[in-house]
Amino acid sequence: MHFSTLVTSLLFTTLSLASPFVKRAVAAGKPTGGPASAKITIYNAYKCVSATTVPPTDGSAGTASTVTIAEGTCSILPIPFGGAITAALAATPKTGAPGCFVQIHTQSGCGLTLNNEYHGFPFDGTIIESKVGCLTPPVVSYGAVEIVCG
Repeated sequence: MHFSTLVTSLLFTTLSLASPFVKRAVAAGKPTGGPASAKITIYNAYKCVSATTVPPTDGSAGTASTVTIAEGTCSILPIPFGGAITAALAATPKTGAPGCFVQIHTQSGCGLTLNNEYHGFPFDGTIIESKVGCLTPPVVSYGAVEIVCG
């Protein structure tokens, strides 16, 4: 057997044995899971007493509307001035995401423009049932909401 044939044979054997290890190492660096989603509840007539106080369910907080929103989806939802929002993660974000936010926009859309003011409110974790406590949107009515993780 020639030296070059032996080297070629050894090289292909080494690469074929290493291949599964290389594939697993590459895959291990990729984030898994996601996208996150959250159950958002909007109360039309409640001002939060504190971030940890849950709005009452006896009707005194007004009508409650609940929707589940996936990360990266802009949902056109009226959020009235004088209302409140609570949220809980229903699905986790991709691994490695340091946190997620409920982001609300003053316009009926999530585009970043000079007229579309937005505010973000953090979840208290990235596991299912992590919460955004009770929040009262500042200053005006809002027209859109999205979940942002990063």
